[in-house]
Amino acid sequence: MEGSASKTPLRARPRLGDFKLGAAVLGRGLGRGFIYFDRLTVGPPDGGVPLPDRGGWGILRARPYPSSLQHARPMPKVSVIVPAYNEEATVLDVLDRVSEQRIEGVEFEIIVIDDGSTDCTGTLLEGNPHLYSELIRLKTNGGKGAAVKAGLAAAKGDYILFQDADLEYNPENYIRLIEPIKNKEAKVVYGSRVLPGAARTRPKTFDFKIRIIANLFLTFLSNLFNKQGLSDCHTCYKVFSSDVLKKIQLYENGFNFCPEITAKVSRLGIKIKEVPIDYYGRTHVQGKKIVFLDGIKAIYSIFKYNLFKNT
Repeated sequence: MEGSASKTPLRARPRLGDFKLGAAVLGRGLGRGFIYFDRLTVGPPDGGVPLPDRGGWGILRARPYPSSLQHARPMPKVSVIVPAYNEEATVLDVLDRVSEQRIEGVEFEIIVIDDGSTDCTGTLLEGNPHLYSELIRLKTNGGKGAAVKAGLAAAKGDYILFQDADLEYNPENYIRLIEPIKNKEAKVVYGSRVLPGAARTRPKTFDFKIRIIANLFLTFLSNLFNKQGLSDCHTCYKVFSSDVLKKIQLYENGFNFCPEITAKVSRLGIKIKEVPIDYYGRTHVQGKKIVFLDGIKAIYSIFKYNLFKNT
């Protein structure tokens, strides 16, 4: 046999393709395990499997998977949905901060929706594809709710997180928001700008003070109907288990999608958990877009989606 070996040289370590036949032969009887070649010969030894392209035979051995591999599961994925409308001054900075976030045992995808921006937001996004997983460009400005719905349609994550494209919210708070869902403590988590335990700065302008009062009133009105007892129901930072959102159909296209989604989560009998988050408010001069009419629409949505169950 040694003489014939010199006529048919064999590689000491076969390539990956060499294993296919062995896996097919022994796979049924092995259950959880993997196959490897102990050695190659040129004759048909006991247990040998022919390798025609190598001119020889392989001795197959089987080992069980390590227990850590047997029970391994894919990491849960968080889909970060980032609507952006005319945010050329901040959008890249925000995405840079979002892309830096790391949570053990969690994978991220970042979905950015350019909501018909008329400034350089779209151009900046197209020039920096490394900052996101997917970019959706809407031809016209449909509103924050419309942009969020476009992002939800593309999301593949186990958890869904909403992130504004300005600098009012701090992505370093993600761990606070995601851990309760990851640990099965909640299915929906809101980040509160009111609860103690976080860093906050608020402009001293009159219109900002009006917005604070309006948010307190809207939160009170929302709690009156849905019994959630929230401190800040119109916060941007909301995280959902994706199976919850699959049960909800959203209709509103503007900022009033916020009270709509809170009402519909409440109608499912799901308790919303709140955690404190950092907040760095900005003025209309700095790019704040919510206006008085949005408050009126929010009141309408609170009544509509809490009182009429078929909406």
